[in-house]
Amino acid sequence: MNNSIGDDKTVVPGGGGRESELKGGDRLGQYEIIKLLGRGGMGQVYLARHAMMHTKHAVKLLPSEYADRPGFIDRFRAEMQVMAKLQHPGIVNVTHADVDNGRYYLVMEFIGGESDTPCDLEQLLENAPDNRLPADMVAEIALQICDAVFFAHSRGVIHRDLKPSNVLLNGLATKNTKGHQNTFSAPSVVKVTDFGLAKMVGDEWVQSVIQASMAQASIGYQQTVTEGGNPGSIGSSTKSILGTYEYMSPEQREGREADERSDIYALGVMLYRMLTGKRIMGFPKPPSKVVKGLDPKWDDLIIQCLEGDVADRPDSMKAVRRKVLECSDSKPSFVSASRVPSLAQQLKMIDTKTGLFKSHWK
Repeated sequence: MNNSIGDDKTVVPGGGGRESELKGGDRLGQYEIIKLLGRGGMGQVYLARHAMMHTKHAVKLLPSEYADRPGFIDRFRAEMQVMAKLQHPGIVNVTHADVDNGRYYLVMEFIGGESDTPCDLEQLLENAPDNRLPADMVAEIALQICDAVFFAHSRGVIHRDLKPSNVLLNGLATKNTKGHQNTFSAPSVVKVTDFGLAKMVGDEWVQSVIQASMAQASIGYQQTVTEGGNPGSIGSSTKSILGTYEYMSPEQREGREADERSDIYALGVMLYRMLTGKRIMGFPKPPSKVVKGLDPKWDDLIIQCLEGDVADRPDSMKAVRRKVLECSDSKPSFVSASRVPSLAQQLKMIDTKTGLFKSHWK
């Protein structure tokens, strides 16, 4: 589920939560709606309060049309039972799932801190200098994603829709003071969400995303650097971020079954974007050729993750994690909360001209 501040801009024909919105005070079962947090291809997300316990939760209301799709109810029940068992510090916990007057919804832990303002990796990238992050910060985020997704894979769960808007950053907030560059304040807690939702809604939704994304891509919406090419322009009317299709592996686009290596492909796309600020379209230029001073080890890792043949990709997220550690200058224990600077501290260390760290933290 995407409990991010902004909308999930995945383009889906005929779906995606342009249904009537719930208002503050409305009820879904035992949950009282506080406000809308965002909407996307797989429904609307609300901040809600349990009527009796007064605890805050993120509630994802699935589009009503899903209930009419063949096999949806059985998939909903099966996937909810699986998702409830994914208890991991790096995975957003599903606490409840139910149906209210034909409206299916999921209840998850709320990732937003005291401000009631959740943030995801998509928003962080949009607000970062040159839309990219320093390599050490990328390593920190990637390691936590690898841990969470590997845990899910070990339980037989494939994400199928891994992308920045499905990576939540606990308590991260942004502000712009008197026109100055955005500053960030947050602990570096990373949680992956929406495990199993792509499978739950079925192949029809996946195909609709592919068709809509291909149509949008045909008029040019992405900015990237390709071998021998220049950055593409982004028109104001075509700046939509086709989150799902952009991170979808070749086998998924072709309608073949996804497995662990499909998630690895998606992570490769995310790594490229985090390091370069660019989106992949065609054969991408190596990251170290885009960002001066970036360790070429990142090139090898990303190329392996983006292999078209699944057999040529790393065979597990555990293997990807090892390679991420090789790309960083730090020892494996650097992900310990006691040793890692928060995202806020790291962003203060960015040289706004080069996008690189002013100095390495110890």
